[in-house]
Amino acid sequence: MGSKEETHQVREAVKDDCHQIMEFIKMIARHENMEDAVKTDVKTLIRDGFTENDPPSFKCLVSHDANNQLSGYLIYYYTYSTWEGRCIFILNIFVDAPFRRMGIGKKFITKLAQIAYAENMARIDLFILECNQLSIDFHQSLGAVNLSNKLASNSFRFNKNSIQQLAGKTMESKKEAHQVREAVEDDCHQIIELIKMFARYVKMEDAVKIDAETLIRDGFTENEPPSFKCIVSHDVNNQLSGYLIYYYTYSPWEGRCIYMEEIFVDPQFRKMGIGTKMITKLAQIAYAENIVRIDFLILDWNQLSIDFHQSLGAVSLTEEHKRLAFRFNKKSIQQSAKN
Repeated sequence: MGSKEETHQVREAVKDDCHQIMEFIKMIARHENMEDAVKTDVKTLIRDGFTENDPPSFKCLVSHDANNQLSGYLIYYYTYSTWEGRCIFILNIFVDAPFRRMGIGKKFITKLAQIAYAENMARIDLFILECNQLSIDFHQSLGAVNLSNKLASNSFRFNKNSIQQLAGKTMESKKEAHQVREAVEDDCHQIIELIKMFARYVKMEDAVKIDAETLIRDGFTENEPPSFKCIVSHDVNNQLSGYLIYYYTYSPWEGRCIYMEEIFVDPQFRKMGIGTKMITKLAQIAYAENIVRIDFLILDWNQLSIDFHQSLGAVSLTEEHKRLAFRFNKKSIQQSAKN
């Protein structure tokens, strides 16, 4: 890079950066005519991202000049794939207009790729508004792959009102043969078999790269924050009939969120209310923790699943958001990290 690009460095954010980061967040919202949608403030960012006693809800990189004046930020968090393992999601990347075309965006991606490579992440995912061709071209120039047509999925959300309604649901006694609880380490061998069953169902069994030991390491290691949380359904003999895997995410506009990575019920136990029980359990967790929303994707051909989630109050965001899904795979991460 030329010398003018070296005037702005990239580093991990600290608590004192939150005032400037918040101004950038508001700047984006104004640009999109959605300033009223920002419900967070500086205190929220500090509480959610820089509280020493809890795992942070998000991570942040910032770019700055020699006077520590910020010129941009990148917010990300850790996610999980039941088929590949630990991943990263880029929530926001923004460079203030006067400082664009100085290589700052590329520095952000390179820094994040170095973090992902060092921590052996399977991939880095992100969404880009389909109208933002400059951003699409930029990320593709660095190796990001457009997954929108390949994934063929629709985005759905349980908002705060739906969460509250679901959290208060009770189930009829005839459906009590299968109970729902939080998963424990001993469940992992049964969970991985259900994951493989789901992969066979969607004809993608070869895509499963993890095993029970990976689940134990990533979800039930006492010394580290778990990469995912899991709810399971079981009969009186503790035989699992389904699972729901989720993790915590973040919105700089609204605060703490949950992403439901996968929900699956063994076909022989369907139409027994198990799916509703697992969603209800998740809603109760979200409501108790003041989570603002639960997001998830559904394959666009799976009308039964779409109808099921919408019957519980989920709202389709696909048409409203018009976002394209992109991914830096492991090879792209390695190349960017060595840039």
